[in-house]
Amino acid sequence: MFFSTSCKICKIIRIFLLSVFLLILLALIQKDKLHYLKFITPENAAYFILVFAGILITIFKIFEYFKNKKINFYLLLTEYNLVCIQDNDQMYFRLKN
Repeated sequence: MFFSTSCKICKIIRIFLLSVFLLILLALIQKDKLHYLKFITPENAAYFILVFAGILITIFKIFEYFKNKKINFYLLLTEYNLVCIQDNDQMYFRLKN
């Protein structure tokens, strides 16, 4: 029911409003223990987002690179009609019969 709409912007607004509501509720209930959250500043949040997103994007790009490298290698072999033979840690190429 809460996420029944297919509108992406509506879902983002609802998640934002829910998180703000939960923060307000937390502030009202736990007034004496909010000093534990003092380290959460906009600057720290921005650093966290940049580092977390950077790590995820780097991992994705490395995975994508090796996936494409493997595909391009096999496309090259089929284009030139070659067979790859591995023998004692060495790789040989020869024409298909």
